[in-house]
Amino acid sequence: MKTQLGMVAMSVFVLFLNTPSGAQDDACVDRAQTQKELDQCGRDVTIPLEEQAYEEFKRLAKKFKGNGEMEELLRQAEHYWKGVHNYQCMLEGTAAEGGSTKKPLPLESAKAFERCVIRIAREIHAALVKL
Repeated sequence: MKTQLGMVAMSVFVLFLNTPSGAQDDACVDRAQTQKELDQCGRDVTIPLEEQAYEEFKRLAKKFKGNGEMEELLRQAEHYWKGVHNYQCMLEGTAAEGGSTKKPLPLESAKAFERCVIRIAREIHAALVKL
């Protein structure tokens, strides 16, 4: 049963990844000339997008409260989303500078990371509101 739930959760997550992300308004990332400006972009754009996605997970948890299978699928989908968010965006960020993982990330790497976070947050939100 657990394996079956995992397969269903992964299928749901793949659906999320294939959902169109809508209009991209990450111009602040492109305009950023310093890490401080990029950090401000994160506060202004990225954080609200991530919060919207978390609010959708909460809404769905209430909607499916008492349905153990759906509750488990939501937990797994949120877990997988966090993994993609963290690892995919780090991959894209480090690839932007030729694979360097030194800290702090060079500005171009940080911009690629931020663009990824914005894109993935929009994708998951767009998919969740459909449920």
